[in-house]
Amino acid sequence: MKFFSFNISKRYHYPLYFLLAFCLLINIYFWTNKITGLFLTLKQPNIKLNSEILKQNTLIAHSMGSVGNTILICSEEAFLNNYQKGARVFEVDLRLTKDTHIVCFHEGTTKVNLKNIDYQEFSSYFQDRQYSPLDLDKLMSLLNEFPDIALIFDVKYDKIDNYEIYNQVIDQITNHPLFNEQTKSRIIIQTYNEYNVKKIIPYNFSEIIYRPSRINKQALDMIKKYNIHLVSVNKNDFDSDMIRNLNKVDAFVLLHTVDDPLLIKKYRGLGVYGFFTDFFETN
Repeated sequence: MKFFSFNISKRYHYPLYFLLAFCLLINIYFWTNKITGLFLTLKQPNIKLNSEILKQNTLIAHSMGSVGNTILICSEEAFLNNYQKGARVFEVDLRLTKDTHIVCFHEGTTKVNLKNIDYQEFSSYFQDRQYSPLDLDKLMSLLNEFPDIALIFDVKYDKIDNYEIYNQVIDQITNHPLFNEQTKSRIIIQTYNEYNVKKIIPYNFSEIIYRPSRINKQALDMIKKYNIHLVSVNKNDFDSDMIRNLNKVDAFVLLHTVDDPLLIKKYRGLGVYGFFTDFFETN
């Protein structure tokens, strides 16, 4: 038999066929799982998270998750809907109303500007849409009522506020009557800069998530300096070099926002630890 212009003895036919079939199956597996190439799976960093709940639950319900096909609601209904489906880690955007009331609200879902309305108007807006709004009191009550959940607080503020709003939100959280060792151990704060990190470090929250504008040397130095375990990255900015660089400083990647189960499987194979997702039931 001639094979690729080489004479091969018959005794090697079957081993060769087996090897070719094996290689073909391997390539089919990787391509059908949308992984481009063999040997791209990266080893997770050998670190320990402080949050026991996040160790066991790597899918995070973004903005409390969806209700039906509606996303970014940040309502009590969204929380209960996704809790029943198995979600145990929930992310919410925290903002201040005109009368400095902390509420959960995802910008871009409406033309409502919280700076121009008070808490009563905010509540009426949600109730008109037949949803129950979430404020700080309700969030702390959920932590108290559901001891198996963790909440990620993403404090939103404008740069022109010069951190005043950020300070107010953190101060209200840490001075809340239900803020104690039991609830604090299940609060995770997302931060954007070194000022944010310095503000919350004294309170000893279970975890800090750092969301830099880019993963450069400055960001890596800060992650190492403050021993930050979790880094939030937009899926459009993801690459394998980023994973390698973060692994060197013992950090995990949380990717946002990923709703396709096949993409989640792909990114897991590339070393991503956890995912913010809108549709918890699809994953």
